[in-house]
Amino acid sequence: MLVYNINRFQVLISKNENDSRGEELDNTAQRYERKITWVKRILWIIVIFFVLVVVALFFKVSTEAHQILREAKNVRVCMRLLSIESYGLGNSIYDPTRKNGLAEGVAEEIAKLSKEEGEVTLTAWNEEENLPQQFSYKKGNYIAYYDSEGDKYKTWDIYIQIRLLNFENGEE
Repeated sequence: MLVYNINRFQVLISKNENDSRGEELDNTAQRYERKITWVKRILWIIVIFFVLVVVALFFKVSTEAHQILREAKNVRVCMRLLSIESYGLGNSIYDPTRKNGLAEGVAEEIAKLSKEEGEVTLTAWNEEENLPQQFSYKKGNYIAYYDSEGDKYKTWDIYIQIRLLNFENGEE
């Protein structure tokens, strides 16, 4: 008598030399075991594939966020250089009446100096030190926010925008 353990079930097979039914059951149990083995392998491959995809996506987003941070820091340096230049001319690069908070032509000059293609919005300016106090830099789906209060408190926040829903006019 043979006993097979197949996923918590025991199959008892009596095997006689003259009994062909026992051999048939033995072959069926072996085929079933092989199928279960292949299903387990396929499931493991699928799980490993999804884990690798998640890790790759995390690495991609992290790398792009670091790139946006570097670009935003370059923009901040260019803003400081332009503010020194405009201070020498008796002007300011900050213009709160405009949508992006920058004086006319300053956004183009920042893009030219920093060689960055993102959109800069200056939201607060430190008049005493002639430095940007708050600004945002947007490129693609990423936004970098800069906030400072003096020399000791400076923060950089990087966000990714993901559109979850889109409702257009005329849709009910």
